[in-house]
Amino acid sequence: MTGIFVPSLFLSVFGLVNVLGIKQSLFTHQLVFFIISLIIYFIVKRIGRNFFFLNNKFFYWLLIILLVVTYVMGLEVKGSKRWIDLYFFNFQPSEFLKIFFILFMGYYLTTKSQVTDKFSKFINGFLFF
Repeated sequence: MTGIFVPSLFLSVFGLVNVLGIKQSLFTHQLVFFIISLIIYFIVKRIGRNFFFLNNKFFYWLLIILLVVTYVMGLEVKGSKRWIDLYFFNFQPSEFLKIFFILFMGYYLTTKSQVTDKFSKFINGFLFF
């Protein structure tokens, strides 16, 4: 746990101190997001990585659907639609899809499927991409 947590904590605190030197209102705003991110970190840590590995297909397809929703109903910022407005905050599904795409493709490529032809497996993987 300390392998990535401690350096990330130091980096975040360093960033908070720098923002405090710039503007105090930005510091309080950033501190709120830092506390929320710590809570989310410990919740995800408590859930465990096996949950995400076992449910990678569900999250992959859910995020693909959210990308389509973003294309249809997303906020347009500087000519592109990347965000879904959830009233309290804006959500960018493409950032979460990056993580679950890696999990999904890793699972797909390592499982022994009914497709024995390597070319067919490559084509299917390319279509998922």
